[in-house]
Amino acid sequence: VLIAAEPVSGRIVWISLLPDKRRKTQNTGLAELESHWQPATLQCGLKDCLSRKTGDWIFQEKQVGLMMRGTEFQVSVWKKLVKVPRGKTTTYSDLARQLKRPATHARAVGAAVAANTVAVLVPCHRVIGKNGNLSGFRWGVNRKRKLLDWEQDGIPNAVV
Repeated sequence: VLIAAEPVSGRIVWISLLPDKRRKTQNTGLAELESHWQPATLQCGLKDCLSRKTGDWIFQEKQVGLMMRGTEFQVSVWKKLVKVPRGKTTTYSDLARQLKRPATHARAVGAAVAANTVAVLVPCHRVIGKNGNLSGFRWGVNRKRKLLDWEQDGIPNAVV
């Protein structure tokens, strides 16, 4: 997992799973980070601190501070995502309805879910197709399934 935090507050701004074997290097993830947070500076000295903090959040049910950039609509979708209980799923059309939008806005919801830069903590992996199929996860369906199974043991809820 690649994690980036805002250095003053320590709030997480970006999380990416390591690339799978089909990708060449983790530079893809770093390029994505730089595109969202310019000018981002990689400070390797923060690595141990972030590892400890993330471990605390994951295993001790601590609230996670996030700093996310997005449109008003994207943020509203992300706020709904963090309310989906661990190990449970919802659909794009259900999220649209929760936002008081018609189910036809499912594609717009899907685009907002895909724009989430804080994977796992804002649980885009909990959104499935209306037919119940796992789909639409940038790291693949197998990882999506593993995340859903893994979080049965409890990862922290985030606050957007």
